[in-house]
Amino acid sequence: KAVIQRMFVVDGATAITLSNCYTTDFGVAFTWTNVRNSTFERCMIENVRGDGNSKATFVNVQQTSASGCVEPDCSKDNIFRYNFVKNYLGTAMFEGAGSAVNSPYSIYRWEFYGNTFVCPQLINGGPITISAIAQSAMRDTKIYNNTFVRQGPGLTCAATTTAVKQCDSPVGRCDLASGNIIKNNLFYGFTAPYFVQGTGGAFDNDYNAYFDSSSPPSETNGQIATGDPFVNRP
Repeated sequence: KAVIQRMFVVDGATAITLSNCYTTDFGVAFTWTNVRNSTFERCMIENVRGDGNSKATFVNVQQTSASGCVEPDCSKDNIFRYNFVKNYLGTAMFEGAGSAVNSPYSIYRWEFYGNTFVCPQLINGGPITISAIAQSAMRDTKIYNNTFVRQGPGLTCAATTTAVKQCDSPVGRCDLASGNIIKNNLFYGFTAPYFVQGTGGAFDNDYNAYFDSSSPPSETNGQIATGDPFVNRP
């Protein structure tokens, strides 16, 4: 069947809120370019196919040449929260795009919390849930209190998964990738590599819980367990 390639495009906005939406069977469902101080929340997104399987469910673009802004102030201080995303294909669920010279900060001072990401699919370099791609970097971003699920009743997901990628080595601007925090998240059935650091600064990851997940990263206060975390136990 035909797939609508782009549903919701925002360019050059400040202090907006997009909430309470439902989307299914799109290419790229959302594209934000040079959006600041804004919130994307309380949406249910299913079966997004990544623009012909080559891009992501949600694309965030920082572009100095547009909207009269000066990078990295073009896109920053945004929030992605309380969303449910299932069966995402393409290069990533959330993808930050920029260029090495003019706009390298593709995910800058974002916060991701309270989201549930279910069943990444293996298409064109994925499945990555949150990723800075090409010649760009993630910086000063917080990822906490989210749930990442790769297995469960009725799910057929990718065999290998990555939760967070802060830059592409060697072509990305890994020299700018730093200050990223990943804490208090739950992973069920995930596999290594969980967090792709590249040659950028070390992630501050701790207090995460890994259920039925292979080779989780070492964390001082991390938890490793077996079984379904969503089933009541005696």
